[in-house]
Amino acid sequence: MNSNACGSSSPILSPPISPSNVVPEEPLGFHNVFALLKVFAQHNLRQEERWLHTLICCLAYDIHIFVSNAVIELYARCHLVLEAKATFDATPFPNQYTWNHLLVAYGQNGLAVEAHRVFQRLPARNVVSWNALIAAYVKNGHPLYALHVFSCMHTEG
Repeated sequence: MNSNACGSSSPILSPPISPSNVVPEEPLGFHNVFALLKVFAQHNLRQEERWLHTLICCLAYDIHIFVSNAVIELYARCHLVLEAKATFDATPFPNQYTWNHLLVAYGQNGLAVEAHRVFQRLPARNVVSWNALIAAYVKNGHPLYALHVFSCMHTEG
């Protein structure tokens, strides 16, 4: 892990910024962060996504699980699986949503085997995690594995 411009560990490479030039004059609230995450994901603005993640770390917003989950989801949508995994690894107490976002990140980006590994490590499985694994196999051309997972889902409940 690299030390970011704010002096803390960040799971991504940081652009050359410092707290003095990233902290806005007006407080950057969570709603602003989520709006920016959404816009950056919709327009596939990868450099800006990384910059925003660094800003989130600088403002210590990354300690909030819902912010970490949103960042993981953002990276997954933009095919930045390594960044999604690094953010997951930096999350102190991942919850079910965190695990599911990582599972989806792998599945959406052609990494069905890694998605299955995440699925096996899940502390708890829910309908989202089962469906994410099924979708990963279907998307990656493994319909028989998807059917097997579907069958297991009904057996295990």
